Amino acid sequence: MRLLAAALVLLLAGCGGGSAPPTAHTRGTILAVDGQTLLVDKNLVVLPPSVPLDPSARAGARVTVSGSWGPAGQLIASNLQVDAAAPSPTVAPSPTPARQPVQPPARGKEKGGKD
Repeated sequence: MRLLAAALVLLLAGCGGGSAPPTAHTRGTILAVDGQTLLVDKNLVVLPPSVPLDPSARAGARVTVSGSWGPAGQLIASNLQVDAAAPSPTVAPSPTPARQPVQPPARGKEKGGKD
């Protein structure tokens, strides 16, 4: 009987219905930001209202995120750290359009004239 009770205790301990969600960590480049939702490499990261979004966390920035995995596979962040800011966008100077010589309109035969 004691063996059966011990086996039952071990079985119930393994089922752990009230366990915490598994912890998650990722490091990568932010590909997109939409409010409190980020795409970091291939991971969808959701920042709850309690986690402020750093203004430098924009597309192109390298970040480290820790938190837990949500039921839909998203990473629910408890901490987001910007490791490297996004590179500043560079604007290439546009070439000045070359002026094309204006050709006079082609003259056709005048009406009513004889050849």
